[in-house]
Amino acid sequence: MESEGNFELSLSSLSDSEWENDEDIKQFIAEEGRKQNEHATLHEADKGASAQVPVGHAETEHQNENEDYEGSIAVDAGFDEPPQNSTKKRKRQFLPTTEQERKEIADNVDSKGTKRATKFGVKLFKEWLEKEKLDPAFEELSPNDLNEYLRRFYPEMRSGTEKRYSKSTMAGVRASINRHLTNPPFLRNICIMKDSAFSTSNKMFCGVLKKAKEEGCDETKHYPNIAETDLTKLRSDHAFDLNDPTQLQEKVWFDLQLHFARRGMENTRSLKASSFAIKTDDMGKEYAYLKHAECTKNHPGKMSDTNYKTKKRMYANGTATCPLKSFRLLLEKRNKENDVLYQKPRTGRKFNPTQDVWYLKSVRGHNTLAVMMPRISERLGLSERYTNHSVRATTVSVLADNGVEAREIMRITDHKNEGSLRSYNTDSTDSRKRAYSSFLQNANVEQSEAGCGISPPTPKHPQNKAGLTACASSSCVHVPPSSVSNFTNIGIPMMNITNSVVNVHYHST
Repeated sequence: MESEGNFELSLSSLSDSEWENDEDIKQFIAEEGRKQNEHATLHEADKGASAQVPVGHAETEHQNENEDYEGSIAVDAGFDEPPQNSTKKRKRQFLPTTEQERKEIADNVDSKGTKRATKFGVKLFKEWLEKEKLDPAFEELSPNDLNEYLRRFYPEMRSGTEKRYSKSTMAGVRASINRHLTNPPFLRNICIMKDSAFSTSNKMFCGVLKKAKEEGCDETKHYPNIAETDLTKLRSDHAFDLNDPTQLQEKVWFDLQLHFARRGMENTRSLKASSFAIKTDDMGKEYAYLKHAECTKNHPGKMSDTNYKTKKRMYANGTATCPLKSFRLLLEKRNKENDVLYQKPRTGRKFNPTQDVWYLKSVRGHNTLAVMMPRISERLGLSERYTNHSVRATTVSVLADNGVEAREIMRITDHKNEGSLRSYNTDSTDSRKRAYSSFLQNANVEQSEAGCGISPPTPKHPQNKAGLTACASSSCVHVPPSSVSNFTNIGIPMMNITNSVVNVHYHST
């Protein structure tokens, strides 16, 4: 401790820029500095009294004060509290690492998908440079030369079929080249997408995007949402046999993907049984949740993710297809010798339903988990072969269709902005499209039920208090008008994540 009251706190785990840019750390340092300044003032005031104390006793007392203060810092900072009866100073622990380990940690900042995309974009640009008899080592080119090469490169990009790439692919190639230049070992202080030195190449890039759209090459494919009829099949009692270890695992996988809006194969193999917990809320309803935050595409674990604390829940519903019921059964029948959640199921003669353990201790294969939804689609005879990521897209569309606000959906999907969220819900569902077509055709042609499969809506139902007319059909479930405020003029089914389809019909008077 310094007698003048100056305060200095350093932790080797954070860089200087991170200390300077994090407001929470600044506030923490200021508060601890204030505490130590007060402590130093009291210490100066006690100097006269301490002069009357024997030297040995004074040193012991001063040492105890320092130990008490270090202990308070450790507690305030979130470290373990020192033992009450300990007279030794707390030693900091450092685990030595090799250069190879440090390199692997640094290389792990970018995801595998980002690395693959970067490799593809750089390779494409270098192949073009070689074709033009230019030096493929473009990393040290001046901004002006690089700008000129890119201006020529963008309009000549073609796929193997001599067709232009899609908008998203071309944007990815440009971003990959920029990432390659700004990442180690080159660390160029340039941005080929924003710097004025690259204005002519970026103007050419925008022109190429427009040209691609005119030529019908803008074929960005989004993962299809699961249709209402297919979601009904997935929620039926006969979709998954809970006495079959493979189908039990498929159901738990589907429920977790749907309720937690998990992205494709992201962290699927690394999920552990101990990662989940089951609790009861204030209304006595049971739910399962993930106990810790994951390192994901939207939240890679950087300093900006320090406030990421959302905890999604999967509630029990008391039905035969209850997601918590099947989840508990999987936990009960899994092999306790390995903590992984998705284990290889016992099959054939190795399996007996009366056994306590239905799974082997080895983790399920990557390729098998990658085609979980396609395999389920084929087994149940769904209308199309959905991908794993289709389940996440379905979560977004179902919640949006039921009037859930975008910011609430983002807490489930972990998106950082609404723009990214909208890409999952850009198209109308099949039922809406059928209804829209029926409305339009009804203006000129009286469509029969046999002709198009949809009865034209007729406003001949009793009026409710909200000024809407509710369908009197016994097959309809009446819900508050606020739940369907965006769709009060059409009679279409609205889905619920857990309870399949709830038919809602409201017609304007």
